[in-house]
Amino acid sequence: MIQRLRDSRPLTGRPRDLCNHITRRTSLGFVAVHSNLVPNNKEHRLMATTVDAVRATAGMAVSSRPVPTHRAQPARIRISVVVPTRNEAGNVDALEAQLGVALAGVEYEVVVVDDSNDSVTRPTLRAAAARNPHWRVIERGQAEQTGLASAVVAGIEAARGRAVCVMDGDLQHPPEIVPQLLARIEAGADLAVASRYMPGGSRAGLDGTIRNLVSRSCTWLAQGIFPEARRTSDPLSGFFCCRRAAISGLELKPRGFKILLELLVCAPRLRVRDVPFVFAARLAGESKASTRQGILFLGHLASLFAYVPRSARPLKFAIVTLGDLAVFAGLLSGLIHGGVDPVPAWLTATAASAAGHLALLQLAPFRDVARYGEPDGDRLHYTAAGVSAVTSFAVFAILLIPGKHHLFLIAAVGQACGLIVMLAVHQPAVWKRLARMLRLLPVVDIDVLARRLGAQEGFWITGDGEGPDPRLEGIGGLVTREMVATASRHQQPALFVERKSARPQARLNIDTSSALVVPSVDELGEVSAVAVFVRRSRSPFESRHLDEAISWMASHSRWSDQPAESQGVA
Repeated sequence: MIQRLRDSRPLTGRPRDLCNHITRRTSLGFVAVHSNLVPNNKEHRLMATTVDAVRATAGMAVSSRPVPTHRAQPARIRISVVVPTRNEAGNVDALEAQLGVALAGVEYEVVVVDDSNDSVTRPTLRAAAARNPHWRVIERGQAEQTGLASAVVAGIEAARGRAVCVMDGDLQHPPEIVPQLLARIEAGADLAVASRYMPGGSRAGLDGTIRNLVSRSCTWLAQGIFPEARRTSDPLSGFFCCRRAAISGLELKPRGFKILLELLVCAPRLRVRDVPFVFAARLAGESKASTRQGILFLGHLASLFAYVPRSARPLKFAIVTLGDLAVFAGLLSGLIHGGVDPVPAWLTATAASAAGHLALLQLAPFRDVARYGEPDGDRLHYTAAGVSAVTSFAVFAILLIPGKHHLFLIAAVGQACGLIVMLAVHQPAVWKRLARMLRLLPVVDIDVLARRLGAQEGFWITGDGEGPDPRLEGIGGLVTREMVATASRHQQPALFVERKSARPQARLNIDTSSALVVPSVDELGEVSAVAVFVRRSRSPFESRHLDEAISWMASHSRWSDQPAESQGVA
């Protein structure tokens, strides 16, 4: 079956886990529905139905060619093999034959996402899809050809199997390894990685010493920056298999080739297993590796570091700490050389360092350093920072008493003692124990979150969605059952703002109704309930309120009144 991809962007977004929590269809980063654009519930239902129908085929448009009746049924497919291709005509027949042998007896499909610009690859792929009922081909137009990673994302979105395997089409990834990866997934892993760097694996197919060195250096760099990447010996492998439900809802934004690194960083709770494989020599065609791909890789590292909360936490903590120490040391040195007494100089330098610390934590890459992954974790961080400052000053003052001393040496000793306190507190086991002992992270329920958000109402929606819901009717149709159903199906948090008039008005004393709709997603990627928060105020909900609600929902196990049994939402 041939499919031509016209627009790979999701219609409504699929935020979940850590990456791009809010769909980026507008500059504000959230979905806003104004009542003057949707005047009645009937039109709401039409909108929801249209969104759902289009979303069912998001990222692809099926050609007019009829679908053969002997195609495998989606419910029976155990694994979807996603193969991005570009000018790989010489490898198609061999890939088809070897995958058929490797997956004999397994219900599978092959989803080829083709970006070719030659004259032979697409006819070859069409012939393969015509003769093989397991093959589907998505032909992307020039505007959609934004790189291999986006091709992989398009293939994953189109996949129907319970597991999704990603591999290259040049046969450097041996098809006989696919069943081994599938076996790891069916044994309980969320992500199985074909690794070149574990016993039994080899990177013999890499061309030359330079490329081998570059590959290994990039792997070390990725693992050095991101502890999440250390769960596998080969975080830059392009050959892996994942359980589709485990990554459902992730909004992936990879650059270049390295989509596996994106998965590891954005979904740090995935259970990862390695399978050794020998990276073979290319059968036909030319390698797509280039200097440009190296630049894209570095940009990808920077993007993951800057925009993914909780990523690269040790490095971010080190940057914040070194920044504090630099401010402290520079100012202390200047004040002492200017004739200021040691104690006032120390206090002034410490105050400036603390101010710099707070300012740095307001920058996007470092906001989560204080929270430690919890919505209100900064309370413990700042408590520890206060204890650290007191400890540092106490050591400094005690060493200052004897008389002759080296001021910078004793200041360094004092700062080191304070840093040890911070490092000890931020150890995962210590942090969790202190949080429980000090009750700084109390168990909360939906009413607590509603008050925190400034909402007048907050409630859960569960069930099969049949019939009216009095709570939704009680908020005047601002949120309908169809909107809740859409949010549940697509795992899409949304912000709705109701305006009384479409005309621009300068008045600021008019109340506006707004609502947040946030699905609760469990570890299996399923929605168990949807939370609705309603505010009637002159200041409606903003995107930051949606961010905060999503952060709380990520800690759903701490919620006291969420339904104990997972129920399907409309």
